[in-house]
Amino acid sequence: ADPTLWWKLAIIISCGTLAAVLIPEFTKIFTSSRSGHVKEIVTASREGGPSLNILSGIVAGNFSAFWTGLLIAALMLVAYFTSMMGLDAVIGPHAGIFAFGLVAFGMLCMGPVTIAVDS
Repeated sequence: ADPTLWWKLAIIISCGTLAAVLIPEFTKIFTSSRSGHVKEIVTASREGGPSLNILSGIVAGNFSAFWTGLLIAALMLVAYFTSMMGLDAVIGPHAGIFAFGLVAFGMLCMGPVTIAVDS
């Protein structure tokens, strides 16, 4: 048995938990009324009308999706490389896929908290 298995699995699950905590914070950066992106949309709407309002909203949405996607990809890479540090000897050749599943499981932990806060 691998005596370091516990911290490898803990890091992998923590990547999912960290993603669940950081994704709403990244969303707030782009959707908060105090956000520079939202202020840009308001300014574009005042000065350019509906067409610039739509275009600036699409741009802000793309920025939000880009940074959130980059965050998820980075955490998945951390989990993948952690799973390649001897976890494949215990689990088998599909340790990377197992790590992705554990990251997804870690993301689920914040679901009830989000639902409780929103209701």
